[in-house]
Amino acid sequence: MPEPILLVDQNHPDRVLAYACPTCGMVVDKTYDSHADDERYRKVAARHCEFHCSKCDVLIIKEGEGKNYPGYGTLCEPCVEKVEQERDQRRFDSAQHLTEEEWGNDSTVSMVVYLDGHDKYFPEGIEELREWWFDFHYVSQHPDGAQQPLPNFPAYVWVCNEIVGVRLDASDILENALEEHSEDAIDNVDIDALQKHLDEWCADPANQICSWEPNFKKLVLLSAEENERFIAKWREEA
Repeated sequence: MPEPILLVDQNHPDRVLAYACPTCGMVVDKTYDSHADDERYRKVAARHCEFHCSKCDVLIIKEGEGKNYPGYGTLCEPCVEKVEQERDQRRFDSAQHLTEEEWGNDSTVSMVVYLDGHDKYFPEGIEELREWWFDFHYVSQHPDGAQQPLPNFPAYVWVCNEIVGVRLDASDILENALEEHSEDAIDNVDIDALQKHLDEWCADPANQICSWEPNFKKLVLLSAEENERFIAKWREEA
């Protein structure tokens, strides 16, 4: 670790007032907190232009190489992978596991499923997922029809919740629309009247917006038998 620049009291050279980054000169002032750990300020200044993984402390040299991960700070790629694997395992262990048959008979869930890792939704369900997975991982990779090992299908997918409707906020819309105007321009607008019109528009069935979000409390285990049936059907049609 490089040594930081020391900023000292001109009349008392042995009194360090602050530390500065040895690369860019950014000052880390410690005078506002006399009880703070002096070594912590020294490290902050010394590492100002360096990025270290907040989990394993490895130096992240390349700009943009690390990832700002919620709850962890900046992580190196191996730690990101480890954190996401641990998160996925916790989700899997705590979720309700449904068979494909149970999922198909459950009227409380949408037929839309979500494939984590690819961040992809399948509105027509698991069969659509199988077709996409097979095309993406096999057919597109072997257009000449060469005999290659068939891909393994995902072990599971997430059930989705349906989100219906939207709310438009008049204040937010006007704030963006009047960004180039004077600060008091919004005072001349009847926000309540605009909000009333927006609410009426959102309530109109013709304007209903429908989307989905993953329900990480329910997952569907893909059936090995159904996977084999899909492959057999593909071979018949090939």
